[in-house]
Amino acid sequence: MEHVKAFIAAQGDLGAALKTAKNPFLKNDYAPLDQVQDAVIPVFGKHGFAVVQLGGSDEQGQYIDTRLDHESGSGYCCRIYLQFKAGDMQSLGSAITYARRYGLLSITGVATKDDDGQQASGMQSQKIARCDQLISALGNPTAEMILQFEREVKDLHKQVHGFDQSKAEQLRQAYKSAEKKVTA
Repeated sequence: MEHVKAFIAAQGDLGAALKTAKNPFLKNDYAPLDQVQDAVIPVFGKHGFAVVQLGGSDEQGQYIDTRLDHESGSGYCCRIYLQFKAGDMQSLGSAITYARRYGLLSITGVATKDDDGQQASGMQSQKIARCDQLISALGNPTAEMILQFEREVKDLHKQVHGFDQSKAEQLRQAYKSAEKKVTA
């Protein structure tokens, strides 16, 4: 049961994987493997999971297994079968990347969201600036501030964690420290 609690906690901390790549054939945006890994691996690692992706084959064909192995010895596995042109290494490489990406997306439940370029960058900058404001304000806390900022800090932490884990952690620590000062 320890791995289930850790999984629930990790999902609660997940940010979204940004859709920063464009499929030239279908003309759609998608979250590439590196964005999915950036959203998933640190969060699940913090909760005691190792992400392992291994290839194999069985009577149904070649596949990529995506595993979340928990430090308790339990874990989860998702198998994605590969579809590629025989003898075409480019096709095989693309199929492996695709399977790794979709394995991580499906086993963790991480969402993907559009990266609207400058707009997303601007929103991220605004959120970072608000984090800095709150961190500064929480340096001299009052009980009213703790109540007033509690929800905003939690929401902002979750949003910022998806693109700046360090800043999100600074905000969380500043709030915890302020909370201790007020209750002491």
